[in-house]
Parts: sequence; C-alpha cells; structure tokens
Amino acid sequence: MTVGVWTAATAWLEDVRLADATIRMVVRPSIGGDGLRLRLSNVFGTAPVTFGPVAVGERAVTFDGGAVSVTVPAGGLAVSDPVPSFPVAGGTDVVVSVSVAGVVDAVTGHLRSSQTTVVTSAAGTERVLHWFFLDRLTLDRPDVDGAVVVVGDSLTDSDGHVPDRNLRWPDRVAAALRASPGGLPFALLNSGMAGNRVTVDGFGPALLSRLERDALSQPGVHTLMLFEGINDLSRGVTAAGQLIAAYDEVVARARARGLAVVGATMTPFSGAASWTPAREAIRQAANTHLRTAADLDGVADFDAALRDPARPGRLLPAYDSGDHLHLTDAGRARLAEAALPVLAGGLISPIAARRPRSPA
Repeated sequence: MTVGVWTAATAWLEDVRLADATIRMVVRPSIGGDGLRLRLSNVFGTAPVTFGPVAVGERAVTFDGGAVSVTVPAGGLAVSDPVPSFPVAGGTDVVVSVSVAGVVDAVTGHLRSSQTTVVTSAAGTERVLHWFFLDRLTLDRPDVDGAVVVVGDSLTDSDGHVPDRNLRWPDRVAAALRASPGGLPFALLNSGMAGNRVTVDGFGPALLSRLERDALSQPGVHTLMLFEGINDLSRGVTAAGQLIAAYDEVVARARARGLAVVGATMTPFSGAASWTPAREAIRQAANTHLRTAADLDGVADFDAALRDPARPGRLLPAYDSGDHLHLTDAGRARLAEAALPVLAGGLISPIAARRPRSPA
C-alpha cells in the first residue's frame, strides 16, 4: 500500500518571491518505509514553475521515468518517481532540496513550519520558517493500517513552537506510539494551517475548500480527525448552526469516502481579544454537538482536558501562552495525552477494517 507519511497544507505565500533559488527543507515522516515519493505543488501559482534538480539527502529525485527536472503548470501538482535504495525511518528527519528556475512571483507553500528552511540564491542565503512547494511524502508500506489525517488551525499547526523540535501535538502522539510495544500502526498526518477557518477563506482556503486536497485524497487515509473552528467564531460565523452545519458537511464528505471520523472539541478562549459571550455560546453549542449529536466514531474532548476547573471558559494557566487562546508547550503535550486514547485505544483499527478505504 502507498501511504502518505508526511504532509503540509499549502496556500499562497503572500509577499514571497523566489528567483533561481535552491531551497533546503527538513521534514519528519511519522512512519518509515521504502519507495519514497515527493509531491510538489504549484496549486496557488499563476505561471508554470520548473523544479530541478531535486534531491533527498544526497540522492537525486527524478520525475516522469527519469527526468531530473519537471515543469508544473499553474494550479498543478507533480509526483516524483520512487527514490531507489533510500529507506526512510519513522520519526527521523528527511532533508529535501528543491531548485527552482527563473522567477516565481506566486509561491505555493506552508507559512508556519516551525522548521528552519534555507533558501540560497544570487541575493544570498536566508533562513526562514516556511516550507516551499513540497506538500506530501509517500512510502510503500503494505504492513500498516493506512493513515490518520488531522485537520486543524494553529493549535495543530505550529504557532508558538520553538523551531526544529517537532513538538506539535500530532508529533507527540506519533512519538508516543512509536515508543510503545506495538509501535505506530498507522501514519499520522498533520494538515493544520495557522489561522484557518472551517467556513470561509482568509488565512488560506477554508477547510471546506481544502478538505479534498489536504485530507481526503491522502494516500491510504482511513480516518479523519477534525479539530478546527475557533477562528470561525471571530471571522465568519454568527450562529452556532452555521458552524455545526459545516462540521456535518465535513463528516458527510469523509463518510462518502469510506473514512472513519474523530472529532475534537474547541478549547477555551475566554480572556482572548476575540472572545465575547456570544462567541462563547457558539463554542459551547458546537462542542455539545460534537460530543453528543455529530455522526462521529470518537471524540477527543480537548475542551475538558485544557480548561481551568475554577473558570471553565478559560484555559488552565499552565496551558495558556498568555494570549488566552494559544498554548504553551505543556498545553500541546496535554492535547497529545487527550488524543492518544481516542487514536490508539482500539477504536481506529476496527473502524478501518469494516469500512472501505479511500483509493490510494
């Protein structure tokens, strides 16, 4: 089975321009294997982009049966040939180098990687916290039970992280399962995007717009985990029914692809600049729907895990970064602890076994 083992949700990187540049990126697949393939994206480009040479480590990557470069049209994608004799170990860094020819004015990428990328061009060398063009790695793993993909916003993506440590909460779940006696039985993919909303575009495409590309089409995916909505409360949603309907649409689309669906409740944000009593009421109603009424196979109650028992609308101080919305390192660790029983407690594999997987 071909399985997605790493992904990055992409958007147009505003104010980024590249010219005859070589980009060195570091990514960490959740599981290992052979038959590594890369996918390069020009989905948000306005003109063709020529990539090449491309390498993983010191090994050349080819396209279309041996070509050392590939030109991807605006709006297009390119999948590499399998990289021969290049085994990948789960939880270890893979260095991907991509050269782009000419000027690229509309760059597709992931804005907040929390991973250092080195860009070299005639203008010099720059270190940035973006991933450029690369949006997917796959491996051949006939022995694993497919992939779980998490869709989310900055709480899942990388806001507030110390760079280069891979301490997002999905990273922690994957690391904990890799260290367990049974190992990690599935790939765990992080399709979070800082600032993202479920219902309307803004910080990248809305989840309803990007769901197919960033989640449902992931090779080998059998489970979708939905943890998003807090940004909709301040930008776009004025009634609980709007967000609940959007949640139900996400679930229905995943169900139509034969996927299991796990929900996660929105975390407290009282005290944040965007908080109002009306928005809190929407959060509570949407969380109640996730807990009791949505067509879900499981729920990670992140709200209950992170709230202050003395003030349930607020984050526990140890988990509050200071803006009353984003999390400390301890808060991200607590999310991982709350997600583990749902993702690894015997729920996922039986669901995957009785439902057809989406096509790889």
